Amino acid sequence: MFATLDTKISKLFLNNNQSTTIIDTVGFISNIPTQLIDAFKATLEEVNQSDILINVVDINDENFMEKINITKKVLRETGVNNDKINNMITVFNKIDKFYDKSFNNTNNKFYVSAIKKTGIENLKEGLANAITE
Repeated sequence: MFATLDTKISKLFLNNNQSTTIIDTVGFISNIPTQLIDAFKATLEEVNQSDILINVVDINDENFMEKINITKKVLRETGVNNDKINNMITVFNKIDKFYDKSFNNTNNKFYVSAIKKTGIENLKEGLANAITE
């Protein structure tokens, strides 16, 4: 049901003098039952307290756009600020398996392969820039 059930907290070193804390929270599904949202309120409060939201998406999932929209919908329903949602960084993972290799990173979109370590440095640079803005 959820892609991630346990919250994981890690330190991410962005460059030689800058690091940040990454919190991996529960994944969302469509038509999420209210009682499940209530069960994860503490995790969702972490989302509200964060400076930047990062949504990691499997670019090979044929429903990835729907999942992005579901994530935004659940965030709105749980009271996350619209500006924070609109500025959310989307990381498209698994580009090594994607047929189209023409990826253009932007301020809010990054393309990576976690397994092959492709695009990770660009993502870290983008996060460093977002944090200092």
